[in-house]
Amino acid sequence: MTVLSFFKKYWLQLALWLIIFLPVFSFILVSVVLLVFMYWPQKFEAIDFTQFSTDQSRLVLLAHGVKDNTESWVDPLKKTYQQHDYPGQIMALDWSSYAQNPLRCAIEAKRIGHLVGKQIVQSKNLVSAHLIAHSCGAFIIYAACEAIKANNSEVVVHTTYLDPLSIYGIDSNYGLRHFGSCADYSDAYIDTEDGVTGSNVLIPNTHTYDVTAIRLRTNHSSRPHNWPTLYFQQLVADGVAPDYFSDRRLKERSPAGVLEVLD
Repeated sequence: MTVLSFFKKYWLQLALWLIIFLPVFSFILVSVVLLVFMYWPQKFEAIDFTQFSTDQSRLVLLAHGVKDNTESWVDPLKKTYQQHDYPGQIMALDWSSYAQNPLRCAIEAKRIGHLVGKQIVQSKNLVSAHLIAHSCGAFIIYAACEAIKANNSEVVVHTTYLDPLSIYGIDSNYGLRHFGSCADYSDAYIDTEDGVTGSNVLIPNTHTYDVTAIRLRTNHSSRPHNWPTLYFQQLVADGVAPDYFSDRRLKERSPAGVLEVLD
Protein backbone atom coordinates (compact mmCIF):
# COMPACT_ATOMS: atom_id res chain seq x y z
CA MET A 1 0.00 0.00 0.00
CA THR A 2 1.41 3.37 -0.99
CA VAL A 3 1.40 6.38 1.26
CA LEU A 4 -1.21 8.05 -0.95
CA SER A 5 -3.56 5.09 -0.84
CA PHE A 6 -3.08 4.79 2.91
CA PHE A 7 -4.19 8.40 3.39
CA LYS A 8 -7.13 7.94 1.06
CA LYS A 9 -8.29 4.90 3.03
CA TYR A 10 -7.72 6.24 6.53
CA TRP A 11 -8.12 9.99 6.07
CA LEU A 12 -11.16 10.17 8.35
CA GLN A 13 -9.41 8.34 11.22
CA LEU A 14 -6.35 10.56 10.80
CA ALA A 15 -8.48 13.69 10.80
CA LEU A 16 -10.23 12.61 13.99
CA TRP A 17 -6.88 11.87 15.61
CA LEU A 18 -5.47 15.27 14.69
CA ILE A 19 -8.61 17.22 15.57
CA ILE A 20 -9.78 15.43 18.72
CA PHE A 21 -7.49 12.81 20.20
CA LEU A 22 -4.11 14.52 19.78
CA PRO A 23 -5.17 17.79 21.53
CA VAL A 24 -6.86 15.84 24.34
CA PHE A 25 -3.84 13.61 24.81
CA SER A 26 -1.52 16.64 24.78
CA PHE A 27 -3.68 18.43 27.35
CA ILE A 28 -3.68 15.42 29.67
CA LEU A 29 0.06 14.94 29.31
CA VAL A 30 0.83 18.61 30.00
CA SER A 31 -1.57 18.61 32.99
CA VAL A 32 0.08 15.53 34.51
CA VAL A 33 3.55 17.00 34.06
CA LEU A 34 2.42 20.30 35.59
CA LEU A 35 0.83 18.60 38.61
CA VAL A 36 3.91 16.46 39.20
CA PHE A 37 6.06 19.60 39.03
CA MET A 38 3.85 21.51 41.48
CA TYR A 39 3.52 18.72 44.05
CA TRP A 40 7.03 17.26 43.81
CA PRO A 41 8.30 16.85 47.41
CA GLN A 42 11.03 19.02 48.92
CA LYS A 43 13.33 18.52 51.90
CA PHE A 44 13.59 22.25 52.71
CA GLU A 45 17.25 21.91 53.66
CA ALA A 46 17.79 25.68 53.33
CA ILE A 47 15.60 26.30 56.40
CA ASP A 48 16.78 25.60 59.93
CA PHE A 49 13.52 24.79 61.65
CA THR A 50 15.17 24.68 65.09
CA GLN A 51 15.26 28.50 64.97
CA PHE A 52 11.53 28.39 65.66
CA SER A 53 12.00 26.89 69.09
CA THR A 54 11.12 29.29 71.87
CA ASP A 55 11.00 29.56 75.64
CA GLN A 56 8.74 32.60 75.47
CA SER A 57 5.04 32.54 76.33
CA ARG A 58 4.14 34.78 73.39
CA LEU A 59 5.47 35.08 69.88
CA VAL A 60 4.97 36.81 66.55
CA LEU A 61 5.84 34.96 63.34
CA LEU A 62 6.37 36.94 60.12
CA ALA A 63 6.40 35.31 56.66
CA HIS A 64 7.05 37.02 53.32
CA GLY A 65 5.45 36.11 50.00
CA VAL A 66 6.36 34.86 46.53
CA LYS A 67 9.54 36.19 44.88
CA ASP A 68 10.38 38.07 48.06
CA ASN A 69 12.59 37.83 51.15
CA THR A 70 12.67 39.29 54.66
CA GLU A 71 14.29 42.56 53.60
CA SER A 72 11.23 44.17 52.01
CA TRP A 73 8.85 44.34 55.00
CA VAL A 74 9.53 41.46 57.43
CA ASP A 75 12.76 42.84 58.88
CA PRO A 76 11.38 46.40 59.23
CA LEU A 77 8.22 45.09 60.93
CA LYS A 78 10.27 42.91 63.26
CA LYS A 79 12.32 45.97 64.21
CA THR A 80 9.13 47.95 64.81
CA TYR A 81 7.83 45.29 67.20
CA GLN A 82 11.16 45.29 69.03
CA GLN A 83 11.18 49.07 69.33
CA HIS A 84 7.77 48.91 70.97
CA ASP A 85 8.92 46.28 73.48
CA TYR A 86 6.68 43.45 72.34
CA PRO A 87 6.39 41.10 75.37
CA GLY A 88 7.58 37.99 73.58
CA GLN A 89 9.68 36.70 70.71
CA ILE A 90 9.50 37.96 67.12
CA MET A 91 10.41 35.33 64.52
CA ALA A 92 11.20 36.12 60.88
CA LEU A 93 10.89 33.26 58.42
CA ASP A 94 13.08 33.46 55.31
CA TRP A 95 11.75 30.85 52.90
CA SER A 96 12.93 32.70 49.76
CA SER A 97 14.73 29.59 48.45
CA TYR A 98 11.32 27.97 47.94
CA ALA A 99 9.27 31.08 47.10
CA GLN A 100 10.51 31.80 43.59
CA ASN A 101 8.02 29.85 41.49
CA PRO A 102 4.39 31.10 41.52
CA LEU A 103 3.13 27.64 40.50
CA ARG A 104 4.73 25.93 43.49
CA CYS A 105 4.82 28.65 46.13
CA ALA A 106 1.50 27.87 47.84
CA ILE A 107 2.21 24.15 48.02
CA GLU A 108 5.72 24.72 49.36
CA ALA A 109 4.44 27.35 51.80
CA LYS A 110 1.82 25.03 53.27
CA ARG A 111 4.39 22.26 53.79
CA ILE A 112 6.83 24.70 55.41
CA GLY A 113 4.07 26.11 57.60
CA HIS A 114 3.24 22.70 59.04
CA LEU A 115 6.90 22.12 59.90
CA VAL A 116 7.26 25.56 61.48
CA GLY A 117 4.07 25.11 63.51
CA LYS A 118 5.18 21.72 64.81
CA GLN A 119 8.48 23.23 65.95
CA ILE A 120 6.85 26.24 67.60
CA VAL A 121 4.29 24.23 69.56
CA GLN A 122 6.95 22.07 71.18
CA SER A 123 7.42 24.90 73.68
CA LYS A 124 5.67 24.13 76.95
CA ASN A 125 5.59 27.85 77.81
CA LEU A 126 3.74 29.00 74.71
CA VAL A 127 0.32 30.55 75.35
CA SER A 128 -0.19 32.75 72.27
CA ALA A 129 1.04 33.04 68.68
CA HIS A 130 0.34 35.93 66.32
CA LEU A 131 1.07 34.71 62.78
CA ILE A 132 1.42 37.41 60.09
CA ALA A 133 2.03 36.86 56.39
CA HIS A 134 1.88 38.52 52.98
CA SER A 135 0.84 37.11 49.61
CA CYS A 136 1.77 33.42 49.20
CA GLY A 137 3.11 33.39 52.75
CA ALA A 138 -0.54 33.19 53.81
CA PHE A 139 -0.33 29.42 53.33
CA ILE A 140 2.54 29.29 55.83
CA ILE A 141 0.58 30.84 58.67
CA TYR A 142 -2.58 28.89 57.84
CA ALA A 143 -0.64 25.61 57.98
CA ALA A 144 1.34 26.70 61.05
CA CYS A 145 -1.95 27.42 62.80
CA GLU A 146 -3.22 23.95 61.89
CA ALA A 147 -0.08 22.34 63.33
CA ILE A 148 -0.21 24.40 66.53
CA LYS A 149 -3.88 23.70 67.16
CA ALA A 150 -3.51 19.99 66.35
CA ASN A 151 -0.81 19.64 68.99
CA ASN A 152 -2.00 22.13 71.62
CA SER A 153 -5.47 23.58 71.18
CA GLU A 154 -5.00 25.79 74.26
CA VAL A 155 -2.53 28.09 72.47
CA VAL A 156 -4.34 31.28 71.41
CA VAL A 157 -3.65 31.84 67.71
CA HIS A 158 -4.26 35.13 65.89
CA THR A 159 -3.60 35.12 62.14
CA THR A 160 -3.16 38.29 60.08
CA TYR A 161 -3.30 38.07 56.29
CA LEU A 162 -1.75 40.91 54.27
CA ASP A 163 -3.03 40.83 50.67
CA PRO A 164 -3.05 37.00 50.70
CA LEU A 165 -2.81 34.82 47.60
CA SER A 166 -5.73 32.38 47.36
CA ILE A 167 -4.57 29.96 44.65
CA TYR A 168 -3.41 26.54 45.84
CA GLY A 169 -2.38 24.24 42.99
CA ILE A 170 -5.35 24.30 40.61
CA ASP A 171 -7.81 25.50 43.27
CA SER A 172 -8.15 29.27 42.85
CA ASN A 173 -10.43 29.76 45.87
CA TYR A 174 -8.64 27.57 48.43
CA GLY A 175 -7.43 30.52 50.46
CA LEU A 176 -10.78 32.28 50.42
CA ARG A 177 -12.41 29.18 51.88
CA HIS A 178 -9.74 28.34 54.46
CA PHE A 179 -7.79 31.42 55.60
CA GLY A 180 -8.89 32.37 59.08
CA SER A 181 -10.79 29.14 59.73
CA CYS A 182 -8.13 27.71 62.04
CA ALA A 183 -7.31 30.63 64.30
CA ASP A 184 -9.06 31.90 67.41
CA TYR A 185 -9.20 35.27 65.65
CA SER A 186 -8.16 36.42 62.20
CA ASP A 187 -7.98 39.70 60.31
CA ALA A 188 -6.93 40.63 56.79
CA TYR A 189 -5.81 43.78 54.98
CA ILE A 190 -6.44 44.13 51.26
CA ASP A 191 -6.08 46.60 48.42
CA THR A 192 -8.93 46.17 45.94
CA GLU A 193 -6.79 47.47 43.05
CA ASP A 194 -4.52 44.45 43.39
CA GLY A 195 -5.24 41.91 40.64
CA VAL A 196 -3.90 38.90 42.56
CA THR A 197 -6.61 36.31 43.20
CA GLY A 198 -7.82 36.44 46.81
CA SER A 199 -5.98 39.68 47.56
CA ASN A 200 -8.76 42.10 46.70
CA VAL A 201 -11.98 40.71 48.20
CA LEU A 202 -13.53 39.81 51.55
CA ILE A 203 -11.92 36.74 53.11
CA PRO A 204 -14.98 35.21 54.81
CA ASN A 205 -13.30 33.75 57.90
CA THR A 206 -11.57 37.03 58.73
CA HIS A 207 -12.46 40.60 59.54
CA THR A 208 -11.21 42.15 56.30
CA TYR A 209 -10.00 45.75 56.15
CA ASP A 210 -10.01 47.45 52.74
CA VAL A 211 -7.16 49.99 52.91
CA THR A 212 -7.23 51.03 49.25
CA ALA A 213 -8.65 54.50 49.84
CA ILE A 214 -5.89 55.37 52.31
CA ARG A 215 -3.20 54.62 49.72
CA LEU A 216 -5.02 56.71 47.13
CA ARG A 217 -5.72 59.60 49.51
CA THR A 218 -2.10 59.80 50.63
CA ASN A 219 -0.74 59.27 47.09
CA HIS A 220 1.49 56.53 48.44
CA SER A 221 3.89 55.18 45.84
CA SER A 222 3.56 51.56 46.98
CA ARG A 223 2.15 48.96 44.60
CA PRO A 224 -1.36 47.78 45.62
CA HIS A 225 -0.07 44.28 46.40
CA ASN A 226 2.55 45.63 48.82
CA TRP A 227 0.56 48.42 50.42
CA PRO A 228 -1.13 46.32 53.16
CA THR A 229 2.28 45.34 54.59
CA LEU A 230 3.25 48.99 54.97
CA TYR A 231 -0.14 49.91 56.39
CA PHE A 232 0.06 47.17 59.02
CA GLN A 233 3.59 48.20 59.98
CA GLN A 234 2.26 51.70 60.68
CA LEU A 235 -0.46 50.22 62.89
CA VAL A 236 2.23 48.47 64.93
CA ALA A 237 4.34 51.65 65.04
CA ASP A 238 1.32 53.59 66.31
CA GLY A 239 0.55 50.92 68.91
CA VAL A 240 -2.93 50.22 67.53
CA ALA A 241 -2.46 46.92 65.66
CA PRO A 242 -5.16 44.39 66.65
CA ASP A 243 -3.93 41.80 69.15
CA TYR A 244 -6.50 39.20 70.11
CA PHE A 245 -4.54 37.80 73.05
CA SER A 246 -4.58 41.21 74.75
CA ASP A 247 -8.03 42.23 73.55
CA ARG A 248 -10.61 39.42 73.50
CA ARG A 249 -13.39 41.85 72.57
CA LEU A 250 -12.03 42.00 69.03
CA LYS A 251 -14.50 39.29 68.00
CA GLU A 252 -17.37 41.52 69.08
CA ARG A 253 -16.09 44.81 67.64
CA SER A 254 -14.54 43.39 64.45
CA PRO A 255 -16.19 40.05 63.70
CA ALA A 256 -15.31 37.67 60.88
CA GLY A 257 -17.22 37.86 57.62
CA VAL A 258 -17.23 41.67 57.51
CA LEU A 259 -15.50 43.88 54.93
CA GLU A 260 -14.62 47.19 56.59
CA VAL A 261 -13.61 50.01 54.24
CA LEU A 262 -11.11 52.41 55.80
CA ASP A 263 -10.61 55.91 54.45
